[in-house]
Amino acid sequence: MLTFKLNNRHLIRAREVASTGALRTERYLWMQDTLRTLIADAMPRATDGDAGYTAHALLAAIHIDLVEELLASGSTSDQIRHSQAAFARAVIADVPRRDSRC
Repeated sequence: MLTFKLNNRHLIRAREVASTGALRTERYLWMQDTLRTLIADAMPRATDGDAGYTAHALLAAIHIDLVEELLASGSTSDQIRHSQAAFARAVIADVPRRDSRC
């Protein structure tokens, strides 16, 4: 998904910025639910709430505003991809388990 956004920044910007309630669109809800399901499948003891929040957080990390800011600050597409992968691994590794307490 990040690669698509990097390659189509102008289209993505128009879609993400022009849309009011972007987190409520059918497309976003589908992406969030798909990611939540993948997280829940990978970590079956994670709570539904934690898997859902994690999905939102991972999607926020590839929002076009952040991607464009990173590019404008001198990051390359490869650096952003590497950082995003490291972030996703770190977040997934830290998803609370059903039996843990905060």
